[in-house]
Amino acid sequence: MCFAGPKIVLHREVCVITDVRGRVLSRLVQGLCAVILLALSINPLIAEGTLALSSGGAAPNGSATLNLTLTSPAGSEPAGIQWTLTYSPTNIVSISAIAGPSGAAAGKSLSCSASSGSYICLLVGLNSNVMQNGVAAVVNVTIASGVPSTTINVTNTLGATAAATSLPINGFGGIVTAAAPPLTTLNAMSCVPASLSTGGSSTCTAPLNAPAPAGGVVVYLSNNAAALTVPASVTVGAGSTTATFTASAGTITSDQTASIMAMLNGSTQTATISLATAAGIMKQYTSRTTFAADDAVDWGALTNLADGDKGVTIKGSFTGLTSGLGTVVISGSVPGSNLKRFNEGISFFGNFTGGDRLLATLPGDSGPLTITFTSGPVYGAGLQIESVNLGPFTGQMKAFDSAGNLLGTITVSGTATSVLPANNSAPFMGLRSSLKEIARLEIDTPGILGFAVNRLDVAVKPMASAPGVFRSGFLWLLDADGNHQFNAPPDKTFAFGGIPGDIPITGDWSGSGSTKVGVYRSSNGLFILDYDGDGLLTAADKVFALGVGTQPGDIPVVGDWNGSGTSKVGIFRQGFFWILDTNGNGVFEQGIDAAFAFGGTPGDIPVVGDWNGSGTSKVGVFRAGFLWILDTNGNGAIDAADQVFPFGGIAGDVPIVGDWNGDGRTKVGVFRMGFFWVLDTNGNQVFDGGIDQAFAFGGIAGDKPVVGKW
Repeated sequence: MCFAGPKIVLHREVCVITDVRGRVLSRLVQGLCAVILLALSINPLIAEGTLALSSGGAAPNGSATLNLTLTSPAGSEPAGIQWTLTYSPTNIVSISAIAGPSGAAAGKSLSCSASSGSYICLLVGLNSNVMQNGVAAVVNVTIASGVPSTTINVTNTLGATAAATSLPINGFGGIVTAAAPPLTTLNAMSCVPASLSTGGSSTCTAPLNAPAPAGGVVVYLSNNAAALTVPASVTVGAGSTTATFTASAGTITSDQTASIMAMLNGSTQTATISLATAAGIMKQYTSRTTFAADDAVDWGALTNLADGDKGVTIKGSFTGLTSGLGTVVISGSVPGSNLKRFNEGISFFGNFTGGDRLLATLPGDSGPLTITFTSGPVYGAGLQIESVNLGPFTGQMKAFDSAGNLLGTITVSGTATSVLPANNSAPFMGLRSSLKEIARLEIDTPGILGFAVNRLDVAVKPMASAPGVFRSGFLWLLDADGNHQFNAPPDKTFAFGGIPGDIPITGDWSGSGSTKVGVYRSSNGLFILDYDGDGLLTAADKVFALGVGTQPGDIPVVGDWNGSGTSKVGIFRQGFFWILDTNGNGVFEQGIDAAFAFGGTPGDIPVVGDWNGSGTSKVGVFRAGFLWILDTNGNGAIDAADQVFPFGGIAGDVPIVGDWNGDGRTKVGVFRMGFFWVLDTNGNQVFDGGIDQAFAFGGIAGDKPVVGKW
């Protein structure tokens, strides 16, 4: 060993270099080691040099590069130097160094040893070259997260000449300052749906440029339309990347465009929502099962009738009657002062179901019965009605919005009889809107004084799409109750189609509010639609060809191209060309119907949906087994406003689309391995475990997925 004093030792390979004959090649190095490492007295006649560590700012990841600069008076340049960097071990998480230009130019090598809070370095070489003024070493450090700044000291500095004379060197430390956190700003903003009518709401999202810092950020909001309400601000929690809020439409008295502005740290983003006075699409229902309510109001809560009770007269009005699930609160009234409660088969003998709790106007009392949804507008409502006078009658229900505008009317016919047991033949009448806008109902039997109604079914959300399969080229199995299992009844199974090459299609051909089946017969280009929804091919159904011929590879497509509330058909041809029967008359008419290009990559599969909830269907393609390209704005071209994202990706995935959560927007999904459904239920374009749906339905080889509101 080569000793540099009573406590410091330098490895042999640094101090002595020998050739193969054992001769000492450089005693200069031995002398240098002795000078550097022995506690020698310093010659007071030699001028002092400096080793100064620069200060600097850290990068966002905490790393910083600092220069250790040597400055020596002329004639006092060192041939070797040593130093120690000291620092807070909690503030500095890593440290390293390499020889700088000055040391490297002199042929010197840097050796360092780290311990907690200390980094000892020796810069020497196997030569007598001296180091010129300049950067002797480059130091790389990483500061701990959350540390605003920290100091690194330069101590135990010493130099030596080639002649083994010590050189005094003063050390000067530096400061590392953490990078200022990036300013959190807004990247964009969008609202879905982008059009609202009275009582509607839209979900708006404004993504941030980076996750919100500790403590979160506050995004301030404003809008220029009195008919639209947005919160004054929304807080984005730490680590979150999106501001989300709801824009709610009040009473819209004129068509207009509302502009919403979001502001954060000087950045602003805007989105627009069209506010329209036009009502949603109103559909009529004459079947309680097809209406598919979410909740119901039972008149039994108005009184407590015992068996044998002949009826109880209540006031001509009531308030605060709550639905069974608590989602709806209503009030009601009649022009006269008499409403009466009965039980079917006990105090009333009519055509409801035995035990039904009924609400009635007495014979001779005029209607209508007015029901107001005091908890807010709903999507739909329906009930059964019967005259209290025996014989034929007409039942009528009208729906109004919160501004008093008539939205729709349904009229049904029936015959009141007195039978035992009750036969449930009283006609059902229901109205359902594509928008959440029904605020009031008026129920009556025009021309007849006195009627009774049973429970009021209520739709508080749009109907969600449910799965089904087309099996063996003719058999349909439809999950009518949407529980993702086949249980008939209420689920449906029937044969429709059966010619080799038949391709299944589904749509609301009649605008009744429920999805029906159909097939496209590729052999001759015929569309065969079960128009009346009875699962049979009858004279009431529609069979037609568009008049555009057939080509190999033609794929049928279905959508509500003009927003009328009925499904129309079309053809996706040659992998890119769309031919759509826009007006739904069963014939393609040049200049009236739509024809355009969208897609075009070999293997593109067409998809159709109302991607933004506007009420009209738009096109899209599923590409390469995972990439969705959706014409969100419906202009028939791929542009920056459209959605492009991956979903799926397993070999054999079949694209499926539907309104999985009933919010009025079409979302994507895949049918995997012939039985497994993977659905983007919340429409955020990624699969979220515990939120989105994944289930089995089907499973026989060759099953083809179909989707509808059965």
